[in-house]
Amino acid sequence: MKVLTLKIAALFALTAVAMLSAHSASCREGTEMELKQHLVSFFQRGGNFTALPENHPLRPLADLPLTATTSYQLLKGDEALLTGYYPYVYRIVMTRLNPENMTKNGLMPGAIGLEASAGTYLSPTLNAIAALEIYSLHFIALAAGEYEDSHDLLAWARQMAEATSRSFYDPSRNYFFPLDEHGYMKIMYIAGQALPLVLDGTLGTGARMRIAEKFQSPELNTPLWREMDEDLIPVAYAFLSQCPEMSGILSRSSPFHSGQGSPDLWFRYWSTGPPARSEPFPRWQHISSLMHLKLLIEREDLMEPEQSEAFVDNIDLLVRILESDQKTTGDYLDAINAVNRALGSVSTFSGNLKRVADRWRSVREYKWTKLSPRLKRIMTEASKE
Repeated sequence: MKVLTLKIAALFALTAVAMLSAHSASCREGTEMELKQHLVSFFQRGGNFTALPENHPLRPLADLPLTATTSYQLLKGDEALLTGYYPYVYRIVMTRLNPENMTKNGLMPGAIGLEASAGTYLSPTLNAIAALEIYSLHFIALAAGEYEDSHDLLAWARQMAEATSRSFYDPSRNYFFPLDEHGYMKIMYIAGQALPLVLDGTLGTGARMRIAEKFQSPELNTPLWREMDEDLIPVAYAFLSQCPEMSGILSRSSPFHSGQGSPDLWFRYWSTGPPARSEPFPRWQHISSLMHLKLLIEREDLMEPEQSEAFVDNIDLLVRILESDQKTTGDYLDAINAVNRALGSVSTFSGNLKRVADRWRSVREYKWTKLSPRLKRIMTEASKE
């Protein structure tokens, strides 16, 4: 009888856990859907921030350069919406991040939150968000079929991400610090200043771990999250959590554990939204240039059918490999062989484009001559990458 009672109690407990999990998932989906509806309505009305009331859920977009980032995370499952609203998102991003207003190093002047009040001229937080914004816009452009835009935006995002790390990282203190107008670092520790790690490709694992450890370092008198802009806190947490070196440490220093947070829709979405629950970008993100090359070759019908089929198949296989989980030695060997075949075909293509006498070996000459100078440049750059 006692055993039966314990089994019934265990069954009730498991049922309660399952119901709670289902309820949490339902709440997340409801929050995501509500914010998505606000975003769609915002674009349908022209995408004008000045028309948003102060208490509007999207009001943070008026102050933070996160329009493309938010749009991609909310709409990435709907290519029709991404295509339809791409012009609006592009206009907003390019108005805010106009290259003509950048510094000679390609950085965006200005600061966010405490950095601004401390007299900062150049902010690692702001520039990391700007790089993330351009990177997100690149994926929206890709989904919208604007492959030329997508390629140029990807190159710009990478340049900005590298410039951000190079400009703000202090190896002696293992953190990213803002600069004043004279170019001197202002030593201050805020969680958002670690955002360059999201797209950074220059720092090694050791340096990244040392940055992550700052989040629980007793030498800091002020918690890293306390001085951050409230609307940026959940966004920073969501994306930083995707960094392997940060994820474990962040779970122990979450700003939500300390009661910091807001009940509003923006905060609820980012603290439990797609970036917090899954990978924010597709797993094939590191071969975006190859995707551009493949899609342009298909769109312009540049290759003979047999060549094109083999070339496209190699890249499609890479995408499938990157989207799956490699579990056995055989899986890894297959992946290595696929990478080698793709490298071989792209290397041959790139080499033939360099030499006019050999170009016919990879492309239909009469098709190539009709391409715009911009498109020729993009295909050459993409094949080199």
